Amino acid sequence: NGALFYETWDNFQFSFLGPNSVTIVANAAQAQVKGLETELEWAVGNGLTLSASGAYIDAYLSTNYCGELHADGSPVTSNPCPVDPTNPNSPTYPPFAPEGQQLPTTPKWKGTMTARYAFPLAGMQAHVQGNFTYQSAIWPNLLTAERTVLGQQEGYGIANFSFVVARDTYALELLVKNVFDRRGSQFRYAECTELTCGPIAVYDSVTQPRLIGLQFSQRFGSGH
Repeated sequence: NGALFYETWDNFQFSFLGPNSVTIVANAAQAQVKGLETELEWAVGNGLTLSASGAYIDAYLSTNYCGELHADGSPVTSNPCPVDPTNPNSPTYPPFAPEGQQLPTTPKWKGTMTARYAFPLAGMQAHVQGNFTYQSAIWPNLLTAERTVLGQQEGYGIANFSFVVARDTYALELLVKNVFDRRGSQFRYAECTELTCGPIAVYDSVTQPRLIGLQFSQRFGSGH
C-alpha cells in the first residue's frame, strides 16, 4: 500500500509562550506539506513474515510569518516583513519564521520494520518478533528565535523484542521494550518564555526506558 500527498494550509494554528509565559495560539502564514507513505508486507514462507512502513513528510512554511496581518486579514508575505503591514514603504524587520522553515513536531522521516517467525514448540504455537522504529530530528517550535533557544530534538530509533508461546486460549509473552535503552526526545518545552526569562530550564519528555517483562494473557468466549 502507498500514497502520495500534497497539501496547502492557510493560516494554520500553532502555539507558543507569550511574554508572560502564558500559552498563545496564533495563526501563522501559509504552509505546504508534501510527502509519501507506504506499507509493505512479505510472507517469506516457513513461518517468517517481514513488514515495513514509512513516511516522508516535507512540511514547511510557504510564506514568511511576520506575526501581523494586513487590514483585510490577509497574511503578510513580503520579504522581509514591514513594520506596518498596511504600508509597504515602512521600515522592515526579519520574519519571526522565514519561508521554507520546517514546521514544528514533524519529522521528515519516520518508519518501522518488523520481522516475525512463527513455529510449533512442544505442542504449542510460538513466535519470536523483532521491531525497530525510527524518526528523524524535529523542532519544538515554529519561531526561529525560540527554537534556537530550545534546540533541535535529535532523531532516534527504538528496538523491541518479544517471544510468545500460546496454547488454546492461553499465552505467555517475554518482552523487552526499548532494548538498547534509547532515550529519545518526544516533546521539549520550557516553563518560562524563552526570550524574556534569561537562562531557562529546558525539559524533555523522553521515551520509556528499557522494560523487561513477562505477560500472561487469556482469551474468553467461544470464538463463534
